[in-house]
Amino acid sequence: MAPPKIAAMVTAKACRDLVEYWAGLCPPGTLPRRSQVDPGAILPLLPYLYILGVADDGVTIRLAGTALRQLYGLEMTGRDMLDLVPPEHRAARRWRVACAARHPCGMSYIRTHRYPSGATDDLETIFLPLAGEDPADGLRARQFIGIAASTSDRRWIADEEPGTLMPPHAFQFLDVGFGIPPAIDPPDATNEA
Repeated sequence: MAPPKIAAMVTAKACRDLVEYWAGLCPPGTLPRRSQVDPGAILPLLPYLYILGVADDGVTIRLAGTALRQLYGLEMTGRDMLDLVPPEHRAARRWRVACAARHPCGMSYIRTHRYPSGATDDLETIFLPLAGEDPADGLRARQFIGIAASTSDRRWIADEEPGTLMPPHAFQFLDVGFGIPPAIDPPDATNEA
């Protein structure tokens, strides 16, 4: 069962399903490792799934499900996540991911996505921490498993239109059992990312 605090903070059903799966991977007080994730156990979520790799020099989208390309109109696998964020929001996004990796905690945000047709929908994205395979990493997250889903449970197909993703209008850290950072913005930030 998903930790009640996280389940109450997540809107989209697919996001709640990922939280439930992630929470069942290991006992409280530990983080699951990437090697524990069984794609066969979450088949309905795979098209909308992300795996992020976190390093000192960036955040690589190691895997982006096939439906994410349809949803956003661009291929994300292998790209630096920060390249997809408007330049003025990159510092805050980098800081948030670094905080979530060190703390460790999850991240959730909702963004209004505008499709080439002019239609809009609120998309919720969550990322949950995965420990590194090296025991020396302790509780530092080296990867995140995530998912993006419509808060209204709609299924969209966007025309290919490469570009940047709009910044979220709601961001929060998710307490996965180790608390959360004291702030959602870097000390010198003046924008939302």
